[in-house]
Amino acid sequence: MDQAQADTASINWKDYGEVRNKIESAYANSTADEEIPLFNKILMALKLSDIAN
Repeated sequence: MDQAQADTASINWKDYGEVRNKIESAYANSTADEEIPLFNKILMALKLSDIAN
C-alpha cells in the first residue's frame, strides 16, 4: 500500500470523486496483503469515463 500511495501522491484524488469512492469502498474490508492486487484490479477495470472531468 505504501508503494501505491507513493506512486499516486501527486494526484489530487478529490478531483476523481467516483474513482476515489470505488477504491475506498473496495478497501473497506481488505487486509494489508489484499490491498495492492485489489488496487491494481480496480485501476485496470476503470474506463476513461470514470475519471473524466
